[in-house]
Amino acid sequence: MNPRIISYPRFNFSAWTGRGVKVAVIDSGIDPQHPKISRVQSGIEFAVNGRGKVIRGIGTALVDRAGHGTACAGIIHRLAPAAELHSVCVFDESLCADGKALLEALRWAIECRMDVVNLSLGTTNSSFKDELQMVCQEALEAQIVLIAAAHNDGLESFPAVLPEVIGVRGGEVQGLHGYYYQRQEPIECIGRGGLQRVCWAGGREIMREGSSFAAPHIDARSIAGCADKDGAGGSGGQCTTRRAGSAFWKGGGGQRAGMDATDRTLSVQQRNARSGAIPRSLAL
Repeated sequence: MNPRIISYPRFNFSAWTGRGVKVAVIDSGIDPQHPKISRVQSGIEFAVNGRGKVIRGIGTALVDRAGHGTACAGIIHRLAPAAELHSVCVFDESLCADGKALLEALRWAIECRMDVVNLSLGTTNSSFKDELQMVCQEALEAQIVLIAAAHNDGLESFPAVLPEVIGVRGGEVQGLHGYYYQRQEPIECIGRGGLQRVCWAGGREIMREGSSFAAPHIDARSIAGCADKDGAGGSGGQCTTRRAGSAFWKGGGGQRAGMDATDRTLSVQQRNARSGAIPRSLAL
């Protein structure tokens, strides 16, 4: 094993259910009718209209046009079945979103005092970095754990590489609760990103792989850090991030920045990075 990668199998994550912990899944929405996902606590959608203004739709995120958000939510629910799931939709059916929508989604998570936020998305467009980092810093100060998937092809992708965020890349990890922690690396965690069965839109289950599906496995570890051992906890609990409690991991201008789901193909990510824009806004 790479000496920089440290495994801590002694931490018993199965003792935590996530009761009282609020988890926002910023993605394509969550299908609340999926048989393997119980109640979704709330839903909201953020989109950018033709005038460049961010608009929101209450409850409209309780549908999943693409399946990607349902997959992430299903992993979280399987590992932390009592955690509250909140659906925050920023993607359209092609898994594209406007960066402004992501910023507003993060601000919503701060306003609503989420405990953990799953971000299985990213952009290689560095022009988006500063504004995104400012909002992530606000979340950090609010003791919210942000967990983001890294680029599947190793490119620098935001927000995963930001110091305020726990970055996750996919790998072959053994066991339901297995993971690796990489001390001093920009992408700290390796989660289960190999081929796995995930929930999908329309009540289906399919086989998928990638960093997008590794990040929710790490969410569950953070949910454990937000709860007492009997599963109770939640807002104001013991949430940890790299800067504020990394011991948890060790011990246990005119352009519109575009965001893509991190399991998209490299060609799509390169196209959006060059253009600095998303092809179209979400439809409300």
